[in-house]
Amino acid sequence: MAESDLLTLHEPNLLPAEAGPGVSGEALRFIARSGAALAAVLGLSVLLGWAFNVRALEQVLPGLATMKPNTAACFLAAGVALWLTQTAKLERRPPVVWLLCGAIVTVCWLTLTEYLTGAGLGIDEMLHRDNPQLTPAAYPGRMAIATAACFLMMALSLLASGSRSTARATGWLALPALLVSGLAMMGYAYGVQSLYAIGPYSSMALHTAVGVHLLGLAIVAGAPQTGFIGVLTSDTMGGSVARRLLPATTLLIFLIGWARASGQGAGWYDDRFGLALMVCLCMLLMPVLIVRNGTRLHQTDMERQRAKEKIRQWHTTLEDRVSERNRSLQDAINQVRQLDALLPICPRCQRIRDDGLYWQSVEAYVAARTDTRFTHGMCPECQARMMGEDLHAH
Repeated sequence: MAESDLLTLHEPNLLPAEAGPGVSGEALRFIARSGAALAAVLGLSVLLGWAFNVRALEQVLPGLATMKPNTAACFLAAGVALWLTQTAKLERRPPVVWLLCGAIVTVCWLTLTEYLTGAGLGIDEMLHRDNPQLTPAAYPGRMAIATAACFLMMALSLLASGSRSTARATGWLALPALLVSGLAMMGYAYGVQSLYAIGPYSSMALHTAVGVHLLGLAIVAGAPQTGFIGVLTSDTMGGSVARRLLPATTLLIFLIGWARASGQGAGWYDDRFGLALMVCLCMLLMPVLIVRNGTRLHQTDMERQRAKEKIRQWHTTLEDRVSERNRSLQDAINQVRQLDALLPICPRCQRIRDDGLYWQSVEAYVAARTDTRFTHGMCPECQARMMGEDLHAH
């Protein structure tokens, strides 16, 4: 294998994307800020509509429920509070955020108390007097029970998102508001009044339901991502599956229900046939979604397995080449050691050549490299030879 192939082991794109990129923090902050801005603009627009008698801002379409001034004020306060939470550091929220959320909790709690006790506390028409000619109601100016409950839960959810220790509760507190507002939107789409109105009490307006749903999603997006929301926004396989299936199944079921309700309303079929048609469509289309996502996950997993096998083969080849290089290096080291062990010495004068190619006596060479010091003596053979030479001379 070529050297360039081995170097590709360090490239970050070697493995396929198992689940695709998750939802970035910047994207979540954009969603939160957009939802905050829309809520604030919606609340301010409706308040201006009440102030200047612009009915299109109060009730969107003639005959629909109106958004009450207190509801508009809650939208404005919640939007401003959510925007401020996205511009401040976690757990260092400005005091005005607590003030705004406290005001929303107070108004909603007092409204629910009025419904429970039947007493009028004088807060319903505090900002503007209601117009009974638009949508007659038993309690003029009072926001719907569902609306008050939704804003109460969203204010608590917004407060919980300000700390990592309570951030896990953000999604659970916002969930009731998302469900109730979703039911109200389905009620308007299907023409089922009981989904957005309770008896003779005020109904949740269409733009109120849409605004509450978008604001709830924005609050969840702006909170620290923990629990299921953290999984939903992650880049893991579970997050990828959730992001694909959750919106698709929700929209699909909504459209199937709307088609059934529209067909029954047009007299194309009766109730029993409509129910059977809805069940059959769900049984047909839901498996298609599951199989489609399962196929994608299977292909991704197969690519991952092939990439892992390729990496394993490259690692084996790399280990073999490293072992071969190590053996070559060890052989070279051994050769160097053998050369270092050879000490050049003159056969005539017995002087030794050092690394600088200088010839020096054995005594000087050893003394320069060790702590050894030499003393003079004579071995018996040399002594006998010297005595023999002296006698021969005489």
